[in-house]
Amino acid sequence: MSTQQLHFNAFIWPNGYHEAAWRLVDDDVRNVLGMSYYTDIARIAERGLMDSIFLADNIAIAEYRATHLPQTQFDPISVLSALAAVTSRIRLATGICIVPEHNPVVLAKDVATLDYLSRGRFILGVGLGWSEEEFSAVGIPFERRARRTIEYLEVMRRLWTEEHTTFKGEFVNLDGARSYPKPHHGAPPIFFGGESDAALRRVLKQC
Repeated sequence: MSTQQLHFNAFIWPNGYHEAAWRLVDDDVRNVLGMSYYTDIARIAERGLMDSIFLADNIAIAEYRATHLPQTQFDPISVLSALAAVTSRIRLATGICIVPEHNPVVLAKDVATLDYLSRGRFILGVGLGWSEEEFSAVGIPFERRARRTIEYLEVMRRLWTEEHTTFKGEFVNLDGARSYPKPHHGAPPIFFGGESDAALRRVLKQC
C-alpha cells in the first residue's frame, strides 16, 4: 500500500486572534503583537518540526469588519522576511496573498527577494480576494479578478525566470523588463486557496 507524507503547518492570524475569537476576548492585542510575538511562534514551530508558517494578506479592512478587529494587519511579506532571519528550515508562506490587488512587477520583486534571502523557503499562497471594498481601496476593479490573477502570475513567473521579459496582455505590458534577484530555485511553489468548482479548475489549469 502506498503512503503519503503528512504535512503540518502553522497559520498565524495577522492580528493575533481569529476574528471569531476576537469577539469573545476582552483584550487589546495591539500591546502584544510585535516582532517577539511572531519570532517566538516561528522558533517554536521550527523546533516542533512543523513544515511551514502561513500569514494572511489584507491590504485594507472594510468598515464593518474593523469594528471587531484590532488594527494590526501587518504585511505578510515583511513579517515573513523577518522570520527568515530567525529560522533555517521551516517554509515561509502567504496564506493567502490577494494577488490581483498588487502590482505584479513589485510583487514579483518582493517575492523573489524573500525567496532568495531565505534560500528557497518561500511558498506563494494565492487567492483572488472576496472583499469589493478592498479592491476599491487600491483602485483595482473587482470584476475579472480571476483573469487578472492568472495574467499576473504568468508575468511574475516570467520575471523570475527570464533575463528580459516582454509581455503584452490585457492588464500588463512590459518591454524588455529586468527583475532581480531571481528566486533561489527558478520560481517558488504556488498554492491556490479556494473551495469552489471554479477555484479547483484554476488549480488544474496551473498544474
